[in-house]
Amino acid sequence: MEDNLLKLNKIKITNDKQSGEIIAELKYISSFLNNLAFSFFGKTFVFGKKTIECSRLLYSVNYTLENVIKCSVRYCISDSMTLLRKFKDDLWFVLYVLTYKGIFENNFDSRKKNEMRRKIDAWFDNELYIKASSVIKEIFGANDLDELDAEYGIKTALSEMANKMDNYVHSNGLIFYNSVLFNVDEKVIGDLNSIKTILIDNILFFLIILALQFPYCLSSSDYEDYSDMGAKPQLGCQYWIAPYIEEFFKKYEEHIDKNLKAFLKKESCLDFSDIW
Repeated sequence: MEDNLLKLNKIKITNDKQSGEIIAELKYISSFLNNLAFSFFGKTFVFGKKTIECSRLLYSVNYTLENVIKCSVRYCISDSMTLLRKFKDDLWFVLYVLTYKGIFENNFDSRKKNEMRRKIDAWFDNELYIKASSVIKEIFGANDLDELDAEYGIKTALSEMANKMDNYVHSNGLIFYNSVLFNVDEKVIGDLNSIKTILIDNILFFLIILALQFPYCLSSSDYEDYSDMGAKPQLGCQYWIAPYIEEFFKKYEEHIDKNLKAFLKKESCLDFSDIW
């Protein structure tokens, strides 16, 4: 049975207009991630006799997000942030797998390839012990995205997020513990907004790198649909972005620097003209 104090926290969070809207937005983000996981069906990578199904990894990421929401609605912010760190690490591991396959198939630097393969093999054996910062560094280095980071500071932003979450993970002070909620004040709204912002920024960074390096992961199904029906595909439809991803980019465009938007439109083969 749920603790009475947690029940009271939940009632206060859901009944307050501002905090209730934030919780509703977290649920929208979870629904988006569920759609993204579904779109990854079929993106299965073979490693010897073993396979990684990216959709399964993304569904697991979304299950973690569902638990973030359950903690947030009860104002267990410390637990939300701890789970949010797992969410971030697991989300970026999907990109790590995609990056490795890109290196492997395009026969890039064999030293980097072998190093990444050893880590993936360790993951299969449930013995992968690696800092998330190292994973992110390897992703940027392997995909030649250092220019992107130097210009827009994505790695720095991710590092700052990690430091913020670690305060809660390691309980670096009384303020980082879970607490009884007496009323929904500015601090409560600020805490919930922090969770929402970390989620949005992580997903946007993830989508941006997919758009630049693995655009097929975000593309609309129109081209395939035309082909399946035996019809001539509409000109340029192979570059269209899936509608639900367009919606997410539009909804949170204020989180993306205008120069980064211009960079995406220039460097990605996807058509961003209907978004910005």
